[in-house]
Amino acid sequence: MVKPLRVHNTIGPSFGLLDRILGLAAHLAMWGGGMVLGPLCLLIAPLALFLFPMRWALALILVVAFLVLHPDLPESPTVSRLFVRTASLLKGGTTLWVADDVIPHLGDGVMVCFHPHGVIPMGFTLNGAVRAKTRQPEKYLPPEAQIDHRVSGVQAPVLFRIP
Repeated sequence: MVKPLRVHNTIGPSFGLLDRILGLAAHLAMWGGGMVLGPLCLLIAPLALFLFPMRWALALILVVAFLVLHPDLPESPTVSRLFVRTASLLKGGTTLWVADDVIPHLGDGVMVCFHPHGVIPMGFTLNGAVRAKTRQPEKYLPPEAQIDHRVSGVQAPVLFRIP
């Protein structure tokens, strides 16, 4: 017998115009910049020597090399809180549902996986570890399912770091 889900938290539908604008900017920066432009820079940087003036090419190569070789930056709750505003782009926001059977097992060392991923992983990112990474669980998580910010998740690290 399938048990009904009752523990949930919805974000996004009550966000205002500024939240929608910030959400759109965060969405474009994450998916356009972080997931498209970032990887393309690995190809563009060497080609820049032939396409741009030497000063610009070397600057681009140094920036790309720094971002590739630099150790991971610390998590940013501010960036995570900005990113959850992308929920305002979805009609009705986005809702995180947690099964009653899972709640007793939440704690240290938990890995949280979410499926389905959604369109361009919107549901996956908004209902995944990013909610806990905001460091405001009382706002973004159901009261019965408080996940610690140290949660690991099947999540791209770029979602929590500032380049």
